[in-house]
Amino acid sequence: MIHIESGFQRVLLALIAVAMLLTASGHAPYSTTIIQSPEDNCLTGVPSANVVEDAWLAEVRPDVSWGNCANVPAAVYKLFIGDLAYVPDGATGNEYRTVIKFNLSDPAVPQFPTAAVIVRAVLTITQTWCQVGYGDIPPGCSGARLTIEAHQVLPGPFANWTENSARWMDMPPYDPTPLSVATVLNVKGAKLNLDITKAFKKWRSNSAPNNGVILIANPLPNNDFFRGRSHDTVCDPVQGCSGGQGSPPGADGPKLTVTWHLP
Repeated sequence: MIHIESGFQRVLLALIAVAMLLTASGHAPYSTTIIQSPEDNCLTGVPSANVVEDAWLAEVRPDVSWGNCANVPAAVYKLFIGDLAYVPDGATGNEYRTVIKFNLSDPAVPQFPTAAVIVRAVLTITQTWCQVGYGDIPPGCSGARLTIEAHQVLPGPFANWTENSARWMDMPPYDPTPLSVATVLNVKGAKLNLDITKAFKKWRSNSAPNNGVILIANPLPNNDFFRGRSHDTVCDPVQGCSGGQGSPPGADGPKLTVTWHLP
């Protein structure tokens, strides 16, 4: 009897064969997630591992370090990326950018085998704040599609930023060519995923200093921005995480998911 396989069956068998070959040769992929847990707590000052540093930069107040807990109300400790239409007198604009850095040498960070081959490194930020508006910031999430770029921070003035010192007026230098570009729907719970593999490989091999990445909306949205979740706790000590102000510590902070395999 002659048995004729369908095209789908042939493809499926080929994929199974490749998977078996990779497993047998040690190439099975692994996934490692780097995230700060427990988080810092802006409200209590409870310290944690120094795994993540993040801050938002505001053109409207270029002299303020918005990553510093002392300058930011806990309810708005977010990572803003976008632009607002309202420009106060004396301001040059009202754009917002975010800088993020993962301290790969921190003892709390999982270490990869020396021989590990890095396949992909993806930065993920979660949109968790939609209910509250204040001042010139519109309430709610727009539901619009935002396009956001990740750029590698380069050596130069202000490249060694910290979340307590980062300011718009001290914008770190960055590669004008983005590492990756992602489009995200601006709704609560949305995940912004940006591939930063190229930079991660350089950081791991020490061929470039790890000054993190800067996230920029391009094109600038019309009076809208992505409100990403910082690694710092934003739950109010009285109201907890109700009212859309935040989420449990460690649940939605910036994370870096690294896929790798052995030779």
